[in-house]
Amino acid sequence: MVKTGFGLDIHKLVKDRPCILGGVKIESEVGPDGHSDADVVIHSLIDAILGALSLGDIGQWFPDSKEEYKDIDSKELLKEIYHTVQISDYMIDHIDITIVTEVPRINKYKAKMKLKLSEILNTDVVNINIKATTTEKLGFIGSEKGIACMTIVNLIKDNSHKMTKDILSGLSAQSVAYLGDAVLELYVRKYLLAKGINKGNKLHKKALDYVSANSQADIVEHIMEEFSEEELRIFKWGRNSNGGCVPRNADVKEYRYSTGLEALLGYLYIRKDISRLEEVIELILQN
Repeated sequence: MVKTGFGLDIHKLVKDRPCILGGVKIESEVGPDGHSDADVVIHSLIDAILGALSLGDIGQWFPDSKEEYKDIDSKELLKEIYHTVQISDYMIDHIDITIVTEVPRINKYKAKMKLKLSEILNTDVVNINIKATTTEKLGFIGSEKGIACMTIVNLIKDNSHKMTKDILSGLSAQSVAYLGDAVLELYVRKYLLAKGINKGNKLHKKALDYVSANSQADIVEHIMEEFSEEELRIFKWGRNSNGGCVPRNADVKEYRYSTGLEALLGYLYIRKDISRLEEVIELILQN
């Protein structure tokens, strides 16, 4: 099922006000005026998403009568709305944004805006289009007194939960974690060899900084915020499983966390998402 929403936001332009559009700082002598950072791009996008989900509008969710939203970064508002998209089991299909303004000129910022929005909405940049136009000097926008943005959003059902079940069908968390452990050890040894650590005992000892249960438990607490909702589900699936027999001298919590992390790596390998697998391993190596 496809759900479509439309959003429109308009703000007055004033001098000595930061110009933030699409979460990107724009060089400009004027900026949108408002209770928050007045990012018309994100505000119209939020309204479009809420429209698609039939969940009201931005004013109902983040009223300008509340001091907590004074000068707030609109990216934080978008993150909250995207969480609502996720728990509704939908995902971004396509976004089409049209910015209407005489000033500032934004063509050189479009790519940065698309990248910023794609990161927040966990979608590919090719699913986001940004256009800019003027009113040919007509009206308050034409006289450089205001800026507007219109956004159309298409949402589609997120079937990743079903896909995850299909991928892991018949596999135990422990078996997936065993695979993840083997994959991680290969990458760790490759990483250490590239750094010139190639002596047997030294290589083995250094590898334990990344593959031992206590090291992984410490690492995962630092990188967990980088996991997507789906990745967190896989991590918890591994962590909350029986995890095989916990070694006699092992800390139970550390062993469970290690199993969760290795289950995630095994899952990414099974679904052949090698680019994401290497991103997560890079996070592990840098921590």
